[in-house]
Amino acid sequence: MILDNRTSRQEVTAIVEKLQAAVWPPVTLDGHELFLTCRIGVALYQQDAAEHEGLIKQAMRAVKTANSEGQAVRCTSPTASTAPEPMPVAREA
Repeated sequence: MILDNRTSRQEVTAIVEKLQAAVWPPVTLDGHELFLTCRIGVALYQQDAAEHEGLIKQAMRAVKTANSEGQAVRCTSPTASTAPEPMPVAREA
């Protein structure tokens, strides 16, 4: 997903929380209850890369890290550090 005109990490966090809330409820299929999960990698324009190829690369790196570490969301920022930093996300029980 590419978001246009998002200016802050807080705004992106709110959108990520809404995406996770949409996936979180169980789905019933043929009488079986299925629980879905998702991994989200976030890259921010200018902070993480200035062109779309770089943004996609950074977001994919964040998704890979989130998956390998069992996290739902990772936000990467190579200008701040060499490793992605965790992004807190609220979940409904």
